[in-house]
Amino acid sequence: MISAFIVFCVVICAVQTGTAAVQLNCTSTSECAKDECCMLGMQRYSIPTCTKLRGLGEPCRPYNAPTSTSVYYPGSGPIQLTDVYFSLCDCSPELTCERSSGTCETRRTY
Repeated sequence: MISAFIVFCVVICAVQTGTAAVQLNCTSTSECAKDECCMLGMQRYSIPTCTKLRGLGEPCRPYNAPTSTSVYYPGSGPIQLTDVYFSLCDCSPELTCERSSGTCETRRTY
């Protein structure tokens, strides 16, 4: 119990003095595996994370294009992100995001 309290105090002190380092999983999709994208959640102070591309029947965001932006975390300066997706990764390359259903579907060939 005392060791948990000590850890808590150290974390609080580090955050208040601005010495806590932000550990990012990725700053660009190019840093992720071939079947992943660098995805930034919609929550405040969300940490970009390599996430699997969406599969058949999974929810997707039509017209979801990668973007470049700067993010800020308490105790750190701006961090530049490039080619990241917000909220959801894109569908796998063999799939397309169907606008009417918002799900990843097989590409149609005409």
